[in-house]
Amino acid sequence: MNLFPLDKFTLDEFTWALSTVRSHSIVFILPEGEHLIMPPFTDMLNHLTDVLTCHRYDQTMDTLHILVGKEYNEEDQVYINYGPASNNHLACLYSFALPNNPYNSYDLVLHIESTTIEKHALFHTADLNHTSVISLTLQNPLPGKVLQYLCIQCLVGVEYKMVTNTAKLVIWHNEFEILGALIEALTCLLDGFPTSANKLQYIIDQGEFVFSSNA
Repeated sequence: MNLFPLDKFTLDEFTWALSTVRSHSIVFILPEGEHLIMPPFTDMLNHLTDVLTCHRYDQTMDTLHILVGKEYNEEDQVYINYGPASNNHLACLYSFALPNNPYNSYDLVLHIESTTIEKHALFHTADLNHTSVISLTLQNPLPGKVLQYLCIQCLVGVEYKMVTNTAKLVIWHNEFEILGALIEALTCLLDGFPTSANKLQYIIDQGEFVFSSNA
């Protein structure tokens, strides 16, 4: 049975439904598994990363408690913490992003096509699956797994026999191949952003664009 028949649901309708559910829901990890609940009014509470966990579920009473870590005055905005979420996650599901988000990251998806037995074995040794998602962060913009992936992809011929640990230098030829692949990939990635980070910061500094905590 097709859960989402194309003649019944469009991509726009699916996107609307996903955004509606996720922006009004909270995920709880309970002993019997993960639960997605949609308590009323909690979508009115917005997100800040420096707010302590402020909600808990009482299984004995089957009730949800919203706790605040500070005093609020009338008409104040009340915040909760959605958890360690990147701006991509926040923008897609909640329609806002945070400046200087400490959990901001970019998910790099690496697709592996093992054309040889040797290459497949090396990917397995490096703990890389057929599709690996690796988070790039400001603290770790180029994780070792990305370099290992490129190292294996760039190997040719007898070079497979020279490899014992793809986390270390194999041969200089391979290192140059990796560097070239990185330059090409990062250039294409940056070309996808119409405005550079420096120009965006200049616009913000000039007051032409004002950040708000939520959209």
